[in-house]
Amino acid sequence: MGINTKEENALSFIILLLSLVVIVKSADVLIDSSAKIARFYGVPTFIIGVSIIAFGTSAPELVVGVASGINKVNQLSFGNIVGSCINNTALIMGITALILTVHVDEKIIKKEMVILTFIEILLVGLVFFDMSLSRIDGLILLILGIAFIVDLVRGLKDGTEHDHEEDAAISKSEVPKQWILTIVGLIGLIVSGKLIVDSSTAITTAFGINQSAVGLTLVALGTTMPELIASITAARKKEDDIILGNIIGSNIFNILIILGTSSLINPIPIESSIFIDMGIMIVFNILLYIIMYAKRRVSWRTGLIMLIGYAGYMVNNIMNMIRR
Repeated sequence: MGINTKEENALSFIILLLSLVVIVKSADVLIDSSAKIARFYGVPTFIIGVSIIAFGTSAPELVVGVASGINKVNQLSFGNIVGSCINNTALIMGITALILTVHVDEKIIKKEMVILTFIEILLVGLVFFDMSLSRIDGLILLILGIAFIVDLVRGLKDGTEHDHEEDAAISKSEVPKQWILTIVGLIGLIVSGKLIVDSSTAITTAFGINQSAVGLTLVALGTTMPELIASITAARKKEDDIILGNIIGSNIFNILIILGTSSLINPIPIESSIFIDMGIMIVFNILLYIIMYAKRRVSWRTGLIMLIGYAGYMVNNIMNMIRR
C-alpha cells in the first residue's frame, strides 16, 4: 500500500525540520574546527574561509553545473550561478552584517575583491559577443580557477612552514580530529542543504504554489543555504575573515570552476534577459567594494542597504514570473 499525500507532506515536514537542525549544527562544527586548524598552522582564517569552506559550500552549485552540462540543459546552471553570486553578496553579506560589523583587511580589498570584480566583468565580456559560454570560454575560466587555487595552496603552505603549536588553541595530537570534524561539518552542510531544497519544494508543490516562484526563491536560496548558515554561524562566533572568505571565495569558485567545468562539458547558450541579472550582480559587488574601500568594514547600515536592494530584486523577479 502506497503512502498517501498527507503522509508524504508529514514526512517532508519532518525531513525539513531535521535538515534545519543538522545544517545549523554542521555549520557550528565546521566553523569551530576550521578556525582551530587555521590558528594551529598559523594560516589566516580568511584563507581557510576562501578555500576549504568556500569550495565546500559551493558543492551544491557544482553538482548542478556538472549534471546540467552532461544533460545539455546548463542554462539552468548559468542562471543558478548568477543568482547564487547575487545571494552571496547581497543577502548573505546583508544578514551577517546585521549580526556583526565585519572588519575588512586591506589586503582583501586590494587582492580578492579586485579578482572577484575582474572575474564578474570578464564573464559578461565572454558571453557578450556570441551570446554563449563556449568550451574555449570554459577553458579560460578553468585555467584562471586553477591559478587561483594554486595561489591559495601556496598561501596555506606558507602558513604551515612554521610550528605554531605553542600559540594554537589545540595541541598537535588534536589536529587530525579537527580535520575530521571539518570534513563531517562540510558533508552535513551540503547534504542537509539539498534535503531542505527537496523537502521545501515538495511541501510548496503539495499546496499548489507556482513552480516558477518555487524555483526562483526556494531552490535559488537552497543552493546558497550552506554559505548562508556558515556565514551566520561565523558572525555569531565573531569570525570576520571566515565570513569574507566564504562569500568572496564562493563567488570566485562559482564562476571560474563551476561555470568553467559546465561550459567545457557542453557550451551554454545565453538569453539576453540574463544580462540584467549579471549587471545587478556586478552592481552589488562594486557597491560592496566601494564601501569596503572607504570604511574598511561592513556595518549594519550597509547590510540593511544590501538587503533592501536584494528584496527589490527578488520582488521584481517574482512579479515578472507572475506576468508570464
